[in-house]
Amino acid sequence: MPAATIRTLSHDSQQRRLLICTAAALAVHALMILGLPRWGNVGRPGLGTSALVTRMIAPAAPAQKTESPEQPAAPEPSPPVEKPVEPVTPAEPKPLPVPKPTEAATSKAVQPKKPTERKETTQSAIATPPSGGATGAAGAGSDVEPSILSLPPPPQFGPFPGTTPVELRPTDADAATALASIKSAGDAPTLLPQPAQVTYRAKGTVGGTPVDVPSKLLWRHDGTYYESQWIFYQARLGEQSRFANGLVTPQGLAPLAASFRTKGDVSMTFDHPGDRLNFAPELSEWKMLPGTQDRLSLLVQLGALIAGDPKRYPPGSTITLPIAVPNPPSVLEWSFVIDQEEQTIEGMAGKPLRTIHLTHEPANATDARMELWLAPSLEYLPARIQVTEANGDLLDFVVQQAFGIQVLRPIPVTSPK
Repeated sequence: MPAATIRTLSHDSQQRRLLICTAAALAVHALMILGLPRWGNVGRPGLGTSALVTRMIAPAAPAQKTESPEQPAAPEPSPPVEKPVEPVTPAEPKPLPVPKPTEAATSKAVQPKKPTERKETTQSAIATPPSGGATGAAGAGSDVEPSILSLPPPPQFGPFPGTTPVELRPTDADAATALASIKSAGDAPTLLPQPAQVTYRAKGTVGGTPVDVPSKLLWRHDGTYYESQWIFYQARLGEQSRFANGLVTPQGLAPLAASFRTKGDVSMTFDHPGDRLNFAPELSEWKMLPGTQDRLSLLVQLGALIAGDPKRYPPGSTITLPIAVPNPPSVLEWSFVIDQEEQTIEGMAGKPLRTIHLTHEPANATDARMELWLAPSLEYLPARIQVTEANGDLLDFVVQQAFGIQVLRPIPVTSPK
């Protein structure tokens, strides 16, 4: 066979092998892509020999979180309760043995000094009345009535009244004779009201002039001495005030001096050692009876007698006291008759006050008529006073305000060494 023919055949066989390899490679790739044929479906009508089937795979639903019911929160632990520690009572120390004093120590012991006596008036010469104060005077009667003077005082502007000591320094001789004089007047017990300031409304006529002004009673004592002031002033009439001071005794007040301040001042001096009552400026002199009072001290003395023993003065009874009268100067016996029935006074901003009514009728043509309404709630200080003078002047005082005050005791005076 020619050489050209052999080369042609060799070339053809190589091409066939290349085609076969190519077809085999394509078949392998087709199988890999299309998958193996479904032999069971071959020959069934209506079905393809091969198909690519796809499906959606739904993602799995998230698992629902099962919520368990909330458990109640555990209560907070309470703090531990501390048991109170019982106080340990320390054992009482045993007293140390006291050594017996030697004779030398006994002989050198310092003796206490005697209290320094007041130069002018010793405390032993002046008797102090039993302390009654606010409750004593109010409860002296059968019916206990609270004292208005025990209430706190209202606000004050300026210096408060009554806090300064009572400035009175009688000699020992005057004090002793004053005590003896009033003691001879009787043994009736007394109970003084506590220091107080009482404000009144004064209405009436004086010398034909209408009067409607405030007036004030300032009553002060320290258990040994007392002083009293009745302040009255009217623009057209001027001042018509009264002042008094003296000793506090078991029988009540023992005046030492008194004055009536008007256009023509009148003063009175109680000379207990001489039993004389001296008036000025008239320079007249009168015999002083035991228990003599001035018109201002009288207002407190009457209430102190009734407060000391209310059963001693029943309705209809009479209390008689010698009174020093300045115009004209004289000493008269004033008798006060206690009314059969108690009366009520509208005072203290409309507050009704139960009172005991006393009346003094004039002893002569120059004497004054006086009516008093003493209130237990004021510790038997007057709730109302009505005075009718011999010349026709009339003043009616009705209480408006009352409160207790404090009085400082005087500083003892020591004798120079």
